[in-house]
Amino acid sequence: MIVLRGHPYEWEVATPTAATVGVFDGVHVGHRRVLGDLVSDAGDLVPAVITFDPHPLSILAPERAPLMLTDVDQRIEQFQALGIGLAGVLNFPDIRDLSAKEFSERVLCDGLQVKRVVVGADFRFGRGREGDARFLGGEGKRLGFDVDVVDMFGALDGIVSSTRIREVLLAGDVEAAAEMLARPYQLNGLVVEGERRGRDLGFPTANLEIESKRLIPANGVYAGWALVDGERHPSAINIGVRPTFSETERRVEAHLLDFEGDLYGQKLAVDFVARLRSEQKFDGIAALRNQIAQDAHAVRARLT
Repeated sequence: MIVLRGHPYEWEVATPTAATVGVFDGVHVGHRRVLGDLVSDAGDLVPAVITFDPHPLSILAPERAPLMLTDVDQRIEQFQALGIGLAGVLNFPDIRDLSAKEFSERVLCDGLQVKRVVVGADFRFGRGREGDARFLGGEGKRLGFDVDVVDMFGALDGIVSSTRIREVLLAGDVEAAAEMLARPYQLNGLVVEGERRGRDLGFPTANLEIESKRLIPANGVYAGWALVDGERHPSAINIGVRPTFSETERRVEAHLLDFEGDLYGQKLAVDFVARLRSEQKFDGIAALRNQIAQDAHAVRARLT
């Protein structure tokens, strides 16, 4: 798949495209249906997606910007898996001042060579959200591309949405999130130094440094998979402040079962499969160690 970054004025696309535009955070089952239709109906055109990084609201109204379900690289990975041939990543500050007319000309036509654009009925674009689907249809007639206005989610509307997925994750229901995402929810980050408490307890953990804009599920212990060098390892994933040690900093850490090796400085991804229990404070190290052993057993039972 071709990935275009930087200013769209500098993009060079030789083959005409059929494109859709949106953040597509999560690339959930509603998104996947739209993208699947785009691919199947593309014909001789290259199926393309324009996505944004950062999220437009993080620039226009930071107080309303959502925590993200996916970073841009995760979105691109999902686009490729669905058969998208080209992804254009727009740095929103670069194009925020373009009028709807300029966006049509410079991004869609000059940047992507579009011949077909698929958007939802509530699509808005251009400076101050001045353009809508009807305006885009007029631009298509003027500039030579077709516009298809679709029901982006159809029967899934109100059941599957990025907002709904955020809600269930904040409640700790990673299984419901996985149903709506069509895959486990995943966090990734660099493995950083901690206090090595897990190692002292006999259960070493990888402490993940998570970007501040990413959504972290509710505190608790989860069964999941850690991805290291393309291999999956069953893991007990802990989210919380470790109240037994009277700490206050929220952490995401994973104990990889039956794994030995140095992960410091590596990028690690964890997939959340099921929530095992809520965060608890224990009366001493022995009780905590016993519970962690039970958690590890529960992970094995859930995943293997």
